[in-house]
Amino acid sequence: MNVSSGYDSDIFGGLSDEILREGYAYVGVSAQAVGVNFLRNTWETGPDARYASLVHPGDSYSYDIFSQAAQAIVDPSSGGPAPLGDLTSHITALVAQGASQSGARLITYANAVHPDADSYSGFLILLTNNGSALSQNPLPPVPVPTGANSKIRTDSDTPVLHINSETEFTAGARGIHSQPDAGRFHLWEIAGATHATKPGIEGTNAKREKSGLPVGLPPCGSPGINDMDVAVVVKAGLHALWQWSETGQAPTSADRAELSIPETGAATIVRDPATGIAKGGIRVPDVDVPIRTLWGVLPPGGAPFCFLFGAVDPWNGDSDVHDGNPSLDLSPTPEPSLSVLYEKESKYVKAVKESADGLVDQGFLRPFDAKAIIDRAKTVDIP
Repeated sequence: MNVSSGYDSDIFGGLSDEILREGYAYVGVSAQAVGVNFLRNTWETGPDARYASLVHPGDSYSYDIFSQAAQAIVDPSSGGPAPLGDLTSHITALVAQGASQSGARLITYANAVHPDADSYSGFLILLTNNGSALSQNPLPPVPVPTGANSKIRTDSDTPVLHINSETEFTAGARGIHSQPDAGRFHLWEIAGATHATKPGIEGTNAKREKSGLPVGLPPCGSPGINDMDVAVVVKAGLHALWQWSETGQAPTSADRAELSIPETGAATIVRDPATGIAKGGIRVPDVDVPIRTLWGVLPPGGAPFCFLFGAVDPWNGDSDVHDGNPSLDLSPTPEPSLSVLYEKESKYVKAVKESADGLVDQGFLRPFDAKAIIDRAKTVDIP
């Protein structure tokens, strides 16, 4: 069972096939005020609007909304809504998932609310580092309990799998990144991945257009936004968390990203000088057998609002505006030669297959997605 706290993350476009393929039931919960109010106030206006009658009391209530959603799902006998209908009796595990803003709320929920509410079988927390406040305006502020801000409490018997992209690495350097896998907590960090990706954005365009929202890619200019699919690891994470909740079998521990963390000042990502790609972390074939430089952070000189979208620089032998400029260059100059690296298509495909198969064996990739990655590698031209 998967429950979202309402943030319409781009990775949900990629998660849907795993949810359908494996037979999960999915319930989306708009626990955060913006999830209810944004469309209603901006596009869904007028008496006939779908959300016109909805009222959200404010984000301070989001945690109890999330608890009550769980209660409605597993025990609808109180006369309230029964979201799953006849499926209610088949629930074996109730997994809570939240990404970005909702992920921050889920950190606080898992640390400060769940120990009393005991509503969920496991937590899949994505693309975030710090918990949110327990209360927001207009209510007086309530301090977040110690440990509810940046790390996951270790005295709970409810499993937590936390997955971050490269976008979150440095901000979490002294927090979630530094917390070792232990007990019921595991952290996966994905090298080369970014908070919002080109495949994810494109995958939600049809839904956004139907809702009257803008479509298309953000105008982040050269060299273009990151086109790596982060959802393939998140799908494996959902499967791993379900197994952990059902059987007690913990996921494989992943190598952490390599960071340079000084005593004071900001942390930095350690990159391979031959490729420009971050070292360490989970390495899907995009970064393990690379044909382009992938960044999950705002490239030097990039527009500030593009920090969520990273960057990509294909190794196509071209001369980009940033080449040779040490302050702007993403990948080495000159770019690596695909023909020197892989010689021919069959050698490249073999390397991708070995990488993907290894990730399947470790539980970081689902077999269906590994096959799709290998099939896509067969379309790459090695000059």
